[in-house]
Amino acid sequence: MKISVVTPTHDKEALLRRTLASLELQDIGPETFEVVVVDDGSSDGTPAFLAGHRPPFALHVVRLEENRGRAAARNRGLERASGDLVVFLDDDMELVPGFLRAHRELHEGAPGMAGIGNVVNHPEITQAPIDRYMSTRGAQKIGSRGPLPWKYFSTNNASVRREDLAAVGGFDEGFTRYGFEDLELAWRLDRERGIAFRFVEGARSLHIHPHSLEEVLEKKTLCGRSSLPYLFAKHPETKRALRFERFDPPRAGDPWTLNAARVFYRMALTRPVYGLVKPLARVPMGRLSDLVLDYLVQYHYLEGLRHPM
Repeated sequence: MKISVVTPTHDKEALLRRTLASLELQDIGPETFEVVVVDDGSSDGTPAFLAGHRPPFALHVVRLEENRGRAAARNRGLERASGDLVVFLDDDMELVPGFLRAHRELHEGAPGMAGIGNVVNHPEITQAPIDRYMSTRGAQKIGSRGPLPWKYFSTNNASVRREDLAAVGGFDEGFTRYGFEDLELAWRLDRERGIAFRFVEGARSLHIHPHSLEEVLEKKTLCGRSSLPYLFAKHPETKRALRFERFDPPRAGDPWTLNAARVFYRMALTRPVYGLVKPLARVPMGRLSDLVLDYLVQYHYLEGLRHPM
């Protein structure tokens, strides 16, 4: 089973160098995989670096002159890919040597799967509350204990057979801003192809690009303004599946438990409460920090939804 690694990049030359270097250390033969890097309108040294880079594996570079966003960049990568299995990888990861082998073994064992890799923080990243929080969300909550829901699919480290991606039409390029293009793809893979999602513990990647608390929250606001409204308009059922209906105003006829939750959130998600909670986000408090950060993330999603683009 030949593998195509598809990696979009934008102005991250130094990080991309480390990602590609770790692909040279994989414990499968370089002839068994190719790497497709989609340069999504970079203005730093990325084009020159890629033009001169000669790794032992086949490297294909697709250059987009203007920044098109992750969905479009990954689709251009898929068009260039020739492998049976596509591994999506972000440009800020260092991989353990068994990374590609672990993804391949999942798909050789059974068809109809999507693999979600094991993303952890690189040891060089400080364990501030926001760093710990970002490394324990999504698939890490369940790990290898059982099947994963579609909503935990993340293309920073994931694998899908190319035939399944082609059958659902790849990524929706209507997602031009940050976020949720991978979840929308997962929704269609689940509904249209019956794909099962599995955690691939051995496909371990070390995240080498930390984000500050303000950067994370700014991205959540942007998602609320752009990607989330687009997702909900295209697939209205996802609003309930992602539990965003609990933030709607109470409605007659809905379950009383849901309406009670709506009243609670309308009282809690206010500027005064936010002002009291936010300073706690920088204080290490273990699991309590996760609750604080959950609150801040939801607040910023909703702040964006209140002011859509």
